Amino acid sequence: MAKMTNSKQTSNPTLVFAAHPAMTVNDQGVMHAGVFMIMQDADGPPYDVILQIERIANSINAKVMSVTPHAGPTVSIIVQ
Repeated sequence: MAKMTNSKQTSNPTLVFAAHPAMTVNDQGVMHAGVFMIMQDADGPPYDVILQIERIANSINAKVMSVTPHAGPTVSIIVQ
């Protein structure tokens, strides 16, 4: 997916998974999550993403199925 980096490092963007709406994964391995980027000058807009998750051998693969702008509120908690 994305490597989380220190949000104080302005040269590297950070992918943040929102706490609300809650991230979900169903029995078929379909994950729904809200995400946004923390970038050098400003935070990016929130998006809803749908991923297909599968385990292959000793790794987890995720395929992005869709990315759409998020229409509602989001809540994110960043702990460093």
